[in-house]
Amino acid sequence: MLSAEELVEAYRLPPGRALRVNFIASLDGAVAVDGRSGGLGTAGDRQVFTVLRALADVVLVGHGTAAAEGYRPVAADSPVGRLRTALGRPATAPVAVVSRRASLAPGDRLAVPPTILVTCAAADPARRTALAGAGVDVLVCGEDDVDLPEALDALADRGLRQVTCEGGPALFRAALAAGVVD
Repeated sequence: MLSAEELVEAYRLPPGRALRVNFIASLDGAVAVDGRSGGLGTAGDRQVFTVLRALADVVLVGHGTAAAEGYRPVAADSPVGRLRTALGRPATAPVAVVSRRASLAPGDRLAVPPTILVTCAAADPARRTALAGAGVDVLVCGEDDVDLPEALDALADRGLRQVTCEGGPALFRAALAAGVVD
């Protein structure tokens, strides 16, 4: 198995904008065990996951995946945070949750700064306002659905140019269809 340093060098991208997707699947094509992908990963998979998060400026994830997998903010004292610090990067990185309906709710574990909600104009304005009041950075990108190219532009405008997308399948499909995956 490669060391963390060797993985960092293998996965480091040149400076500039990039959207990387990261997912796991079993040999038979399954992407989840009991509704979660975590049961499929090995120690090596978790090491790659940690490195990709450490190298990213922002983690992009669909709301369904974030809820099913129990996503939390990237903490400074986590393995990702410690590796980010060792790489000379800020210890934390925002998680950008994509939800056409602004499904993230005030009080959710991710409804705190520096989380970003990427949604569209059709999402409930009261929910968007409540989330912004909780410190979530709400990006409205698109009218009836999330416009991923516009969302990536908005993230880049915030200095979040290197994006790691962790799914789920609908977000991967949308990113591929929009032609934004590097």
